Parts: sequence; C-alpha cells; structure tokens
Amino acid sequence: MWTDEVDEILAGDLVAALAYLTSAGGAVVTPVCPLGLHDRDRGTVGFTTSTGYGRKLDRIAAAGRVAMAFHTRTHGRTNRPGFVLVQGEASVDTTSAALARVVAQASLYLGPPSTGWFWDRWLRAYYQDRVVVWIRVRRIVVHAADGTLGQVIGEPLVDAAPPSQGPPRNGSGPRVDTRRAGRRVAEQPNRLLAYREADGYPAVVPVDVLAAKTDGLTLRPSWPLPPGDRRAGLLAHSFGPQVVGLAQRLYTGWLGCGDAVRYAPHTARELSLPPNKSLALLVNGLIARRGSRPDISPPGAVAGGARP
Repeated sequence: MWTDEVDEILAGDLVAALAYLTSAGGAVVTPVCPLGLHDRDRGTVGFTTSTGYGRKLDRIAAAGRVAMAFHTRTHGRTNRPGFVLVQGEASVDTTSAALARVVAQASLYLGPPSTGWFWDRWLRAYYQDRVVVWIRVRRIVVHAADGTLGQVIGEPLVDAAPPSQGPPRNGSGPRVDTRRAGRRVAEQPNRLLAYREADGYPAVVPVDVLAAKTDGLTLRPSWPLPPGDRRAGLLAHSFGPQVVGLAQRLYTGWLGCGDAVRYAPHTARELSLPPNKSLALLVNGLIARRGSRPDISPPGAVAGGARP
C-alpha cells in the first residue's frame, strides 16, 4: 500500500518513462502515457499503447520485469515534487473493461479524440488496436527533489550491485556520433538512464550530460550508480500540453561506472512531432498502421485512445 503522496503523483503525471529489459541483459527506456491508470487496492499501475508499437510489447512479454519512472510533473495534474520509480511484472490486458477505462480517462489528460470520416479511418489502428499494460507492483522507490532516497515501499532494495557484463561482440565503444548525441540529449529537459539491477528489475536514474567526446558521453547521475560496466538505455525527451508537440531521443549503449560515469551510444532513434495536433495524429496513425499487430488486437472497437 503506497502513500497518498505517491498516489497523487501516479494519478497526476501526463508522461512517465517505461524501462524494459533486452535479451542481451540491457535496458531500453521510452516515454509512455499512464493516464492515471492505477489501483492502490490491487497494487497495480498501468499505461496504454497501440499494438502498432509491437516491438515494445514483444520485449515486455519476453522479459516480464519492468519499471516506470514518474519523473516530471510537466503539464500534469499535480505539482508535488519527487521521483517515483515503480518496479514489477507486466502483463498485457485486452479486455473491454480495461479499454473502456482508457476511453473514460484519456480525454482528461489528452483532450477529446479526433473523430470524423477521415480520422475514424486513418486512426483506426491507433485508437482501436490498443492495449493496457498493467504492472503488478513489487517495489516503489521514492527520491526527494534533491535526489536523496526518501522511502522504499514493498520489497526491500537488494544490497548487492549488479555484476559487470562482458563487452559486446563488436566492442563497447561508441557506434554513433557522440558529439551530436551529446547535444541532442543535453537540449532536452528530461534525461533518464536505465540499466538492469541485481534482482533483475530495471532501474531508472535522471542524468545530466557533462561532456561529449569521441569516446562517449560523461554523465552526472542524480544519485550514485553501481560500479562496473553494463548495457544501458538513455532517453532524452520533452512534450507539450496533451502531448502535442514532442521530441524523443532514445539510445542503447554501454555504460561504464568508475572514476567517472561514461556512456557509449551504440544505436539511436529520434522522433520529433510539431506542436500541431492534426500533424501529430497523422504521424501517429501512420506508425500504428504500419506496425498493426492483429494477433494481439483487443476484441471490439474502442472510440478513444492515447499517444504512445
């Protein structure tokens, strides 16, 4: 049972950061819309996504253990400070009751859905082929605004640090332009690093970029990271009201924690959408239509939805 203060943040944040594991033992961190989907009595926290983003759902199904970082109050429904990390096991819910709850709450966070002859057809995969992902909460870690550890709710933190991982077959050095990556990350207000903890759950930590050189990025985490080398994901993002107008910079790469924290990006994905709802929905509809997954589509139609 989490506190009223935590419950207010879970109900209020417009965007959270989902971290899930990769088959190689790394982590990916990406923005999601929680829409206030949570149930304190059941101990669950959720978010919604389109089946058009099937790779994310595949990774979640394969790994099971995920984390959601409630890291920013921007354009949300509360100003309560703090960083809340929810860790647990994820499952995909396609029942009509779960999707009806999405429809009921989506307009509170994202405004009314776009409808009409064109939008009903263009956004069919985006609005109708939608699922809810529920996290059965095992642990909630709360950090104060200054980064100090506030409380741990649920399972205690593991004392042991995760073991160092062996370098990738193609080497641990950068594989993308690090100076460009450093600029792209630093210009975004929300910057998060994710890696796998010793107990198998992803951890998420806010970071700043101190330097960007040819051998990688030098990072400053908001609290200490475990020593050693391992695969890790990096996210830098921003968004406008109702998530109209956004920028996302997602990286996977190699993290080294010794005298300094250095990150060597291996892959990069970028997405920018203008602060125009119609243009954003055109892009979202295109992505969802290309990646539609009929094998996990929910039964029946849902006349609403949310951005990924």
